[in-house]
Amino acid sequence: MIKVMDIRKNINCVPDKVGVYEWWFSESDAKKLLKCRTNIDVNRIKKIDFEGEEYWALYFGQAKKESLKKRINWHVNQEHRTSAIKSGTLSTLRQTISALTNLDESTSQDTVNNILDGALIKVIEMQPTEIDDYEKQAIQNGYYPLNIQGNKSVDKEFLKELKSLRKKHKQ
Repeated sequence: MIKVMDIRKNINCVPDKVGVYEWWFSESDAKKLLKCRTNIDVNRIKKIDFEGEEYWALYFGQAKKESLKKRINWHVNQEHRTSAIKSGTLSTLRQTISALTNLDESTSQDTVNNILDGALIKVIEMQPTEIDDYEKQAIQNGYYPLNIQGNKSVDKEFLKELKSLRKKHKQ
């Protein structure tokens, strides 16, 4: 596990290889993000204890076309510039956190950074040919509420709501 705050200080702690990654959020931040979402089964979310605090796995991603270092840097350090927001190139994780905190993407950078800084990332290096199948299986067999694409484990109404919220807060 790598603390996001450590990544923000030194991106070189993330491997310059391809693979997959899981985002683990502190219990308090996970609850804030999922508040009032009665159709989320929090009992199905993977949880771990890290340094005396509980963390919940909410998001799973892959880095196949670029390294884990570049992909995670995009999520961790991207600025909420108007050009990135309008073109749709703002990190999908950042878009989702903005929406779930009920803030427009143009004004949510500090809030998103604060939530990300309290998170952990687990990275798994693997061969490029293994990544798609691994990610598909992880999302289908796991329970990652912040993943939209290909997610059959999470309630469809929640995913529909999440898509709508992301669209609403893309301003």
